[in-house]
Amino acid sequence: KMDHPLKDIALMATLPLLQGREMIDRSILQVEKRLEEASRNLPTYDYCLNTRGLSPATLYAIVGEAPGINFRSLLDFRFHHNLWKRFGLSCSIIDGKRQMKRLGADALIEGYSPQRRSVMWNIGATIVKVGGPYREVYDRCKVEEIEKAKSRGLTVVPSAKIPKGLEANYISEGHIHNRAKRMMEKRILKTLWEKW
Repeated sequence: KMDHPLKDIALMATLPLLQGREMIDRSILQVEKRLEEASRNLPTYDYCLNTRGLSPATLYAIVGEAPGINFRSLLDFRFHHNLWKRFGLSCSIIDGKRQMKRLGADALIEGYSPQRRSVMWNIGATIVKVGGPYREVYDRCKVEEIEKAKSRGLTVVPSAKIPKGLEANYISEGHIHNRAKRMMEKRILKTLWEKW
C-alpha cells in the first residue's frame, strides 16, 4: 500500500498467494457456518451459547474430535474420564503421569492424539483470556496447585528464576498454570458430557 520501487514486482509475486488465501478464508467461513447450523441440534448447544468462553465453535470442535466406534459423539463414552482420555487429559495407564505421545504398542494403550489434545489446549487458552465461569474454575485450581506445591516444600517462581542444580526445590509458575488449565479443560469436558 506504500510507494516502493519494487511494489509492482512484490504484488505480482504474492498475488497468487493472496488470492489463494482469500479462497481458503471464504471456504472456511462456509464450513464454519454449516457446522454452526449443524451444532444447533446438539444437546449442549444452548449451554455453550449461553456460557461465556464457550461457543458453538467450541462445541463442534469437541464433537468433531470425540466420536468413537459408533460415531454417536459424546454418547460413545460411558464415563466422563473416557472422554478425558480421548482428548489426552487423563493420567497415563503406563506410568501414572499425564498422557503423552508414545511409540509402538504403548501408543495403542495410551490412545494419545496431539490433534485432539490441541483442540482442548486451544479452548482452554481462549477461556483463560476471555473469562467466564470456567476462568473461575481455572483461578481456583491455580490457587489449589500453589497450595499443593507449598505443602510439598516447593517454591513457586518463574522458570527463569529457578537456580541450576536446585530444580527439585522449585516449581515454575508456568507448570502451575498448565496444571490449572488442564483441570479446567477436564471440567469443561465433564460438564458437556453430563449435559449431553
